[in-house]
Amino acid sequence: YQRRVRGIRIDCAMSEPWQIVDVAPQGGISLLDWCPNRDLLAYCTPEGSVHIHRIVYTDASRTWKRLCSWTPKRGARVTALRWRPDSKALGMGCSDGWVRILDVESEAQLFEQQLLEGEVSAISWSQADTSSCPPRKYVERARRLLHPLKPLLKPSNLDKAQRSLQIETPDIDGDTPLYLLLAGGVDGKIVICIHGRFSLGLLDMHDVTPDLSQMSLQIVDTHLSKDLKHLAVSYRSADALGVIELDTSAIRTSHAEISHVVSHLLHCQSVLSYVDNTAKQIDSQWQSAMSDVQEKMQPLAQMIRDGGANTSPREELLSMLSCGVVSAPLNQFICQKLQVAGIAALEKKFDQVCGVVLTLVTSHLNVATDHIVFRIGELTGFARWTDRFGDVGLREEALESLHQSCSALRLRTEQALHMLCKVRSNYKAFFKWLNLCCHNLSEGLDGLDGAMSNTSELLLVADFLHHDLNDDRVHTVLHLSLIHISEPTRLLSISYAVFCLKKKKKSSIELGKRMKKIDRGTDIRIVKDRQ
Repeated sequence: YQRRVRGIRIDCAMSEPWQIVDVAPQGGISLLDWCPNRDLLAYCTPEGSVHIHRIVYTDASRTWKRLCSWTPKRGARVTALRWRPDSKALGMGCSDGWVRILDVESEAQLFEQQLLEGEVSAISWSQADTSSCPPRKYVERARRLLHPLKPLLKPSNLDKAQRSLQIETPDIDGDTPLYLLLAGGVDGKIVICIHGRFSLGLLDMHDVTPDLSQMSLQIVDTHLSKDLKHLAVSYRSADALGVIELDTSAIRTSHAEISHVVSHLLHCQSVLSYVDNTAKQIDSQWQSAMSDVQEKMQPLAQMIRDGGANTSPREELLSMLSCGVVSAPLNQFICQKLQVAGIAALEKKFDQVCGVVLTLVTSHLNVATDHIVFRIGELTGFARWTDRFGDVGLREEALESLHQSCSALRLRTEQALHMLCKVRSNYKAFFKWLNLCCHNLSEGLDGLDGAMSNTSELLLVADFLHHDLNDDRVHTVLHLSLIHISEPTRLLSISYAVFCLKKKKKSSIELGKRMKKIDRGTDIRIVKDRQ
């Protein structure tokens, strides 16, 4: 068998222990936890930093290799560690009451949330076994009613890590296992979370029995059975160690409802990330096109100043458009700097970027917005089904503001699409007019007022010179849309809005409205060992 002692793995079949680090950390190792399915070890130093090591097997020996290190923000210390059952994430409780989840493969923090007011003293995970749960199937209508999300385009100006993130498509068809995270604190409280994100219930051990109501309790460890029926809690008081078993069958009874609600929330989380990535690509593509146009038009202002004139590029172009009068600097700029081939190349590149942006808005951003609006609507319908979903804390009033924000987001997206089409038409007319002017000037024609005979196109050129030559109206609308995406619909708001922490009664623990009263003779067994 194996024992865990001070960060050194001792195998009884070996004559020598395995040393993890060449130089011992200052102050030693305060916490450590072995990965259940992989050769990984996570340990924490007294100052609060977390290190993850992996066993490297060679022909002659086995050595340790550090994979990553992580230090919590805000000066907090890591006070509890536990691997998730799938070995892909590490849950960490901190001294400031925050719980943070670290993804081992990407070495990135997946999520953080303050679950307790005081220090987190214990963390545990439990993977629900749904094989024997009551069969309640809910129809997943999103797959039949909504268009699937398309993979994003791969931008060439991003590094490998960013590029893999940008083209990620949410797995809306995946069957995610249900992981429950339990965080216990030094104040005797335990918070139960789904996937470490969505708070399901708050247990205060002082409310369990009169014997514990006056004690100063600290949670040492928790364990939730796979069938979700029993919760074992070990605690420490001033003069004793205790173990108590609680009946949590209400979680098992509402397992199907919890899974279905959490599935919608996880989908919303994935789609929100997809929306953010889409918006970043739209902004990147559009800024690239605007930079090219400004780079080509920028020399005109300097050439006008060098010619001794006090006019602006807009005034020079408007004079050429309305009166056919072309100054010497403008003539030189169009015929020598831009030329017909340069204008055609700039027009082609800008039109390609506009096509990409339109595709991202119509086929990606709009579809993703439909997914969010639909799923929030589904959650609102579940909240009205109080007989089935009332026990999981789903509240209609908490979802109303989210539904309004998502609808407003869709309206903003439509406004951005309308503005993009308008600006694209203006640019197309301007490039066409500029190309005709360049051709006429190269041929030696003096009058340019008749370079374009179509009145509607001339109006588009005038609108471009007044509103688009020096301003970026598309970026303004898209920036407002991004603000609307990132603030009212972020995942943390959904988490607190949907899964509210339950209030406790004096003689019961409410994980749902149907939580049974605790009977001291049957459901609770207290074992005290005097120190």
